[in-house]
Amino acid sequence: MKRLSQMLCWPCLTLALAACSPSVTLPPAGSALGSVNGKLLAQEVPMSIGLSGPDQSTASTGDGSSTGSDTGNVTTKIYAQVKLGGSRSFSLKLPDGAALPLSPADQAAGGFGCSGADVSSSDKDALAYAATELTGIWTTTVNQQQVISRVESYIAIDGTRPEVFLPSVDVVQYALIYADRSTRLSGSLDCAAKLGVPQLKVTVAAELKPGWNSVGLHLKAKQTTSLNTSGELVAADPGTTSWMTQDQFQRSIPRF
Repeated sequence: MKRLSQMLCWPCLTLALAACSPSVTLPPAGSALGSVNGKLLAQEVPMSIGLSGPDQSTASTGDGSSTGSDTGNVTTKIYAQVKLGGSRSFSLKLPDGAALPLSPADQAAGGFGCSGADVSSSDKDALAYAATELTGIWTTTVNQQQVISRVESYIAIDGTRPEVFLPSVDVVQYALIYADRSTRLSGSLDCAAKLGVPQLKVTVAAELKPGWNSVGLHLKAKQTTSLNTSGELVAADPGTTSWMTQDQFQRSIPRF
């Protein structure tokens, strides 16, 4: 399977998904993850990249672990981060589950920007935490302390555009899910908005192991005499992934 970073040069990134590979194949799921390896496809490179999520504190800790207040009393906490190298590549060690704000596992598929989630967990008591994005972090010095000055969100995308003259997309968005025990997520999502199509039903069938898991949201849309769409959310091992902003991804999708 060809990675998106291998198929796209930066000037071409905002134009379209590559047209040199016939499809995306989800690799089989591997063992529980200890780290995530990736390469950032972005014009502006942050100082570090990390995994963040909600923190029920009312203010920044002042040590760079919080990005500041959000709505209400919720702040965004950085649970793990690593400095970016000159090659834009990184290997981020994933945090221990004890530090994460876990919620019922059947909610773990809700972070992809899809609607109409109807997902159940085979183990009703299973808890999970989903990270569909990583956070790029810029810092500055204030009163001799490093504080966060800017953040940017990135998603992991692997994709192809197999047809040149007819709009066609075959992409996978990867995400990380921590589970406190084994469980199976099953059900459906409506991800039409992600590709700008009238309908796109996604079948959810993801086996989660205790610890960190990688899942892939595989979306297909092809215009022939009619528009054909399909999707699945399953456990998948992405290897080294390419990360980009939501805006970069949307600009790479053809209009149907």
